[in-house]
Amino acid sequence: MQDQVDYTYSLFASAVATYRGVSIDTVLSNMADGRIFIGQQSIDAGLVDGVFTIDALIEKLNRGRSQGGASASSKQIFKPQGAKMNIEQIKAEHRTWLQPLHRRRVNQD
Repeated sequence: MQDQVDYTYSLFASAVATYRGVSIDTVLSNMADGRIFIGQQSIDAGLVDGVFTIDALIEKLNRGRSQGGASASSKQIFKPQGAKMNIEQIKAEHRTWLQPLHRRRVNQD
């Protein structure tokens, strides 16, 4: 059981380092030590780029999608009405986010 926890923790720390552009040591000492970060704390720690309401985030993500160019063909993002996303939907809709983690796991097994 502890091996699974350690493995999952290493995946998390590695993904944070990769996608936040910092070293594993920085992640382990400043970001992934069990603390809970809220709002500005998470920005200061480098875990997030900003804090938005869901409506503001959806507006930000959709900005520019209907203004021509390569992103014009992308579908608009809408706030789900009462629906919760499950793991299968996340895997199907965000395959590219999960690929680096899956590759890392396959290579470590």
